[in-house]
Amino acid sequence: MEFYWVMLTIAILSSVLNNTGGSACDVEERLYNTIFEGYNKHVRPVKSYNKPIVLEFALYILQILDVDEKNQLMKTSCWTQQLWRDENLQWNASDYSNISSIVVPFSNVWKPHVMLDNSVNGEYSIPPLDGTRLHHDGSIVYWAPATFHTPCIMDIKYFPFDSQQCHLKFGPWEHDAGEVVMDPIYDTIVKENFLTNSEWDWVSSSAKLITDVVDEHYSMIVFTITLRRRPLYYITNIVLPSIAMALLTVLVLCLPPESGEKMSFGVSLLVAISVFSVLVAGTIPTTSDSVPIIIQFLMFNLFLVTCSIIISVAVLRLHHRPAYNLVMPRWMRKLYLIFLPKVLLMKPYRSGVRGNTHNVRVDVEDEESLSTCQLLGNASSSKGKKPLLSNGNMKQKVAITDTFRMQLKRTAVEEDYTNNKILQMILAELQLLNGNINNSETQAEKLAEWRYMATVIDRFFFVLAMVAYLVGAVVLLTEFNNDELPHL
Repeated sequence: MEFYWVMLTIAILSSVLNNTGGSACDVEERLYNTIFEGYNKHVRPVKSYNKPIVLEFALYILQILDVDEKNQLMKTSCWTQQLWRDENLQWNASDYSNISSIVVPFSNVWKPHVMLDNSVNGEYSIPPLDGTRLHHDGSIVYWAPATFHTPCIMDIKYFPFDSQQCHLKFGPWEHDAGEVVMDPIYDTIVKENFLTNSEWDWVSSSAKLITDVVDEHYSMIVFTITLRRRPLYYITNIVLPSIAMALLTVLVLCLPPESGEKMSFGVSLLVAISVFSVLVAGTIPTTSDSVPIIIQFLMFNLFLVTCSIIISVAVLRLHHRPAYNLVMPRWMRKLYLIFLPKVLLMKPYRSGVRGNTHNVRVDVEDEESLSTCQLLGNASSSKGKKPLLSNGNMKQKVAITDTFRMQLKRTAVEEDYTNNKILQMILAELQLLNGNINNSETQAEKLAEWRYMATVIDRFFFVLAMVAYLVGAVVLLTEFNNDELPHL
């Protein structure tokens, strides 16, 4: 009899131990078998059909992998957190050794099938994991990592000082707003473990609940990411070279026309800006919505280079004015030789024409004195000659005196005529030379006026180009909003 009572006591104690303590694995197995007995994962887990399931959703971003401006895409690495309550998977924790939560296979529970609505690579669903955590009140917390490819419409007006907004839209694929209602856990994207990007700075983020209307109402959450481009790379490779070419454009108008390099320098600069514009256009999205400010600046620079080449052609035409067209109109002389030099603070033009100091005059008295001198010279030269008759012929001397005088006069007259003719020829040549010298000086003076006019036009358009660049820079800078000012 005593043995019977001992065995009964042992059996009772073992039963109590199994119900209160026991093996944890056995308790969890019993809990799992109990809650999933008769469970249907294809039916919404609600007691009332008209009651929607509240799906809480949060997005944790780890890194911005890429922002493709050409294709207007964004690639991000994220974690998603989903939380909802399954009313068919509840238990009393005190009945199962105070087990408040267990890990169950995700494939065995009902799922809301949340999708990335604006995916661009065809992967709309969030990659599932094997398990999820189930709490005693029916709450299911599901974490899943994913890499999302979403569109990011680029507003490149302020490139490379632009800010962009990219959106990620999540919602249930199979259930409308009457069956599943999305609810953001946080009003922003969580970025506690966010890795910074070398090209983009994180500005802000937001989470907004919307109702998408297609055929029915669908509850969705739109996460918005605001990014600002880090422009240091583009400043050193695009902005500074553009400013340098702009300065070179102004220098085209500073080259003197006689240097011979004015046109070649301008054309070389035009080709360089054209090639540079093509290279810059290859780095920005192809869009017709807006023209970036940097492209506007390059086009403005290209326009000024073209204008400088046209002006250089006109200046060279003025500098090398043809000799048959050197007469300058009076209004042009007043404008370019008097008025504009004063306005442009240039040295006034000073005429280099001298008086007619090359006139050659031969007076009649000079001719007569020259003839008399020549006669005297002839007479004196004849005195030095040997006598025509000797002392032995004194009788013949008187007879030929008259003849000799007549011959002497005739010879003097002929020599005077010859000398006068030579003097007239020399005088004509001197007058012709004097006229050529006067014409050359007058032509050189007129050509100097045209060249001075070319210099004035060069200076005028140089000042005009500087003013145009300053005004253009101010206009372009005024297009920036306060929130879109350049940040390095």
